Amino acid sequence: MDIALLAKDVTALVIPLMPYLAKAGEKAAEAVVQEIGKEGWEKAKALWQRLWQGREEGSEAVREAVNDVFDHPADEDAVASLRLQIKKALSEDDSLAREIAALMKELLPLNLQHFQARLEGSGAIAQGEGAIAAGAGGVAIGGNVQGGNIITGSGNAFGRKKEGDNR
Repeated sequence: MDIALLAKDVTALVIPLMPYLAKAGEKAAEAVVQEIGKEGWEKAKALWQRLWQGREEGSEAVREAVNDVFDHPADEDAVASLRLQIKKALSEDDSLAREIAALMKELLPLNLQHFQARLEGSGAIAQGEGAIAAGAGGVAIGGNVQGGNIITGSGNAFGRKKEGDNR
């Protein structure tokens, strides 16, 4: 089992749910239940509770990481800190890692992906499974190209030059 990948997946799953997980018993969770269903919500809560069971109270680092992401979910450093704490928890306890991996398999079909990106200048962003991006003037090909031409840029002409054409 790849603990780093599992920690990354868990982090990506819980970040958009954190405001609701923090208020699990309140009316705030109703929107999530509508989105992922009652069963999905119960599994997400179980994952969160099992992950931090007995850890948050005794660990200032865990508490700080959770609070930082709760307050600043778009902060890459806060997300990395939470991911590290999740990775540590999973690395220290094999049975926990197996339980969390099983819960993740049950939650993955719910497609709780959360994407965020920032692009400055020319370029491209691709997000999600199998996404491919090519920057300005680039070509993204998912597969092979044989026997063809690829032209990028602007003002290009392609083809045979006709006699008398001075372009």
